[in-house]
Order: sequence, then structure tokens, then C-alpha cells
Amino acid sequence: MNTLLEKEYGKLEYNAENHFIKLTLIGNISDEDYKYIWNLSLEEAQKVNCGNVLIDQRKIGFVKMMSRAWLILKWMPKSKQTAKDIEQKLAVLPSTHIAYRTGLTYLLDSVKKVLGNGFKFFENEEDAISWLSLVKKEQEVENNV
Repeated sequence: MNTLLEKEYGKLEYNAENHFIKLTLIGNISDEDYKYIWNLSLEEAQKVNCGNVLIDQRKIGFVKMMSRAWLILKWMPKSKQTAKDIEQKLAVLPSTHIAYRTGLTYLLDSVKKVLGNGFKFFENEEDAISWLSLVKKEQEVENNV
């Protein structure tokens, strides 16, 4: 994994082998930091032409509802438009904290409406990475035939 950003509120990494961006959200996150890390993830995904993202929310804390609304209303449409020619898959490792999980589940249900089958929750990172890597492996098989 190539680390692109590492702060107290989150970490952004790129896995070149399996071609996905990993966004890890940590603790309570301010509006400014939340928007920054999401926007940076989009910029970095564009640089490497990557539509696959693993979001690790297992250590997330409090995020204001306004920030979550921004993600749905502003960031998601921008992401969809920016990567319209790239297959997008979003794997999520949800928070285990019941209070944070409830709010995030609502948010991610909205994301699922946009991405459809390109969105899944996972209980462990290995399964998430296998799912994100599936398309890449299928493409490699087709190209070698």
C-alpha cells in the first residue's frame, strides 16, 4: 500500500496490486477534515484512473450530519460525473459502535441507491479486497484469452 495521506482523523492509501483506494476514517472528524479527505480521495483516484474504493469506518467517531449530507448531495454526484467511464465499486467496513453505525447506515443506504450492485458491506478486510479485485482478475483472464 502506498500512503497518500496520514492524519489523526484518517488515512488514504492506494493499493496498486489490486487497484483500489483505501480510505480509513478515524475518530471524531471536523467538517473541514471530512471534506478534505473525501476530496483528496477523489483526486488521487483520478490520477490512477481508479473507481474502486475501500472505506474503513471501523474506527470512526462523530461526524456532523451536515458533512454527511455534503457527501451525498455534493461529493457523490461529482464523483459519479468524474468517473463516469470507470467502473465504480465501493466496499465498506462499517463501524461497530451502534450510535455511529446507525447514522452511517442511513448515509450508505443513499450511496447504494446511486451505485447499486457496485456497493457492499463487509465484516472483514480480506473479503472486501477480494470483491474489489474480482473485476481486475476477470479482465486479466479475458485479456489473456
